[in-house]
Amino acid sequence: VVEKGGRPPAPVIIEARPPDVNALPFPDFSTFLNMDSIKMYPLVTSRGCPFQCSFCAVRQVSTAAWRGRGHKACVDEVEKAAGHLKGLELVKISDDCPTLDLPRFKAFLREYSARKIGLPMIIDNTRADRIDDEFARLAREAGNGSLCVAVEHGDPEVFARINKGESLETIRNAAAIIKKNGLELRLCFVIGLPGDSLKKMEASIALAKELKPSHIYWNMAHPLKGTKIREWFEASGAELGGDLDYTSFDVHSLSLREPLVSTPDFSREDRKKAYFMAVVETDKYNLNWSEAALLVR
Repeated sequence: VVEKGGRPPAPVIIEARPPDVNALPFPDFSTFLNMDSIKMYPLVTSRGCPFQCSFCAVRQVSTAAWRGRGHKACVDEVEKAAGHLKGLELVKISDDCPTLDLPRFKAFLREYSARKIGLPMIIDNTRADRIDDEFARLAREAGNGSLCVAVEHGDPEVFARINKGESLETIRNAAAIIKKNGLELRLCFVIGLPGDSLKKMEASIALAKELKPSHIYWNMAHPLKGTKIREWFEASGAELGGDLDYTSFDVHSLSLREPLVSTPDFSREDRKKAYFMAVVETDKYNLNWSEAALLVR
């Protein structure tokens, strides 16, 4: 398109930076049908994550630019929600990386406790290298009964490929701090990451037994588009199933979804064997009726 007189049009500048999180209004759940039946309030105290874990797609969703909200405004939001949503029973911190600025998050926990809101809390996505005694104590005082550490894998070579920016020793230290401060320890592992195998999964099972958590989440590798592990699997000629409506999260039982990935060193059958070994050896699991019938036979 050329303007009259042969001049090119003026350039259009599009603002693409993430919005200022402190300028955004609080979420409004008052239009939800049966809003009084909402039991859990999802509180986001920050957005984004600068870390580069190979399996994570957060950078494609909320960017690598971390933006923290004011800690008092976060507590204001919960107070307002509790005044409108009479059925609330729990606050869930749903940030990608809430503890990147640890002093800010500790200030939030202190403010939350001081106002005596009375709703217990769950903190998602706590990095091991951000867990110290003060944080664990403040989390417990704010109503957290547990903290979850994302281990991902116990084999040093597989763990190094994840690029978490942490060490397995850091994870061991964080687990000890959590227990010492009277909180339940929960762990997350991933089965089938790049370089993994049925044999290497023994290291994850051994580490889980060593740390003795109250609960473990054993998840299958899910190579989301835009992640480094997706690039690795595609370059290595892995067989990838359709990932539409696929979830890597399962309530632990003796049945699971078909694994999304198969590689020469770790077939789908071996991935299922690894899952069953991990769940049976380290965690509680639920039997459904058909599984119970097989055991009775």
